[in-house]
Amino acid sequence: MTANPTQGKQESERAPGHLARVGVECPNCRFRQFIEIEFDQWPPVAPVAEIHKHLAEWMVSHCPDHLSLNAAANKN
Repeated sequence: MTANPTQGKQESERAPGHLARVGVECPNCRFRQFIEIEFDQWPPVAPVAEIHKHLAEWMVSHCPDHLSLNAAANKN
């Protein structure tokens, strides 16, 4: 038996895109985690390398290993 997360939800509450789980590594500390992203179109229009580059850039500012260091540096 498989769970259906959309069961019982109205059409407007359902996720409109396609979900993908992508492994991303922080370029600073090499911490690796998986991020779930949603595509409006499948297959994606943007090249996979470009998507991965944007996720790696995002990871630099959101990496759990050095998030506290970023917060301390940006503190007023």
